[in-house]
Amino acid sequence: MEFIHSFCSHPGAVKEKNQDSLLIERGRIGATSFYLYVVCDGMGGLDKGEVASAELIRAFSDWFRRELTQIWQEKSCQYRDGAIEVSLKQLLERENRKIAAYGRARGIHLGSTVSAFLSAGDRYYIVHIGDSRVYEIGGALSQLTDDHTLVAREVQEGKLGPKEAETDSRRNVLLQCVGASDVIEPQFLKGTVGKDTVYLLCSDGFRHTLSPKELFQYFQPGPITTAQQIGDVCRELTQLAMDRGEEDNITVLAARSYREDD
Repeated sequence: MEFIHSFCSHPGAVKEKNQDSLLIERGRIGATSFYLYVVCDGMGGLDKGEVASAELIRAFSDWFRRELTQIWQEKSCQYRDGAIEVSLKQLLERENRKIAAYGRARGIHLGSTVSAFLSAGDRYYIVHIGDSRVYEIGGALSQLTDDHTLVAREVQEGKLGPKEAETDSRRNVLLQCVGASDVIEPQFLKGTVGKDTVYLLCSDGFRHTLSPKELFQYFQPGPITTAQQIGDVCRELTQLAMDRGEEDNITVLAARSYREDD
């Protein structure tokens, strides 16, 4: 499976500094195409959030160019899923310790969310911490990742309704993030890449004021056939979020799958 992709990242209507970071990598090993998409949201309430998010991006880029190649060449098909999961979780554990040590040495507190989507041929792998999100958009919109927030946990426990959660003042309180948590428990997902499907990664600033219905309407894969069209939609919705009063940094990255022989 191949992808076309584009993105938009903006400081937002209020903040001067953009603490979000993103990554797009593409490669090939033999007949298999690989794409890696990552969105990281440096913590706005913490010091040097942009340092934490940029460090994670660097680590994922290095992993893609070095460790993934080694896994794919050394592991048989039946062991690759497990090896990728272990390797990605180890990456985040290393980065959690590294970013935390950086902060301690400078007397500052920093951290970042991370949502990473890796495709390998017809397979996808997701590793995730925090409240950035990964969506799958085909015939419907599905949120693939869970929000690691206090409000999301209370919704899951039945203490808060979904509608109440949308406006709850605690909606940005994270239960874990890379660099600011003593212990992290990354979410790992795997599945089959849908044909003619959009995979959408975004920081929370992008989707706060946009409804799932709007995300599905704008990112339906049928009308999207070029990277330029994806970029136009990303920019249009970023502006719409700001027009609606979003004050946080805004980052969105969208990738549409297709088969090369279609």
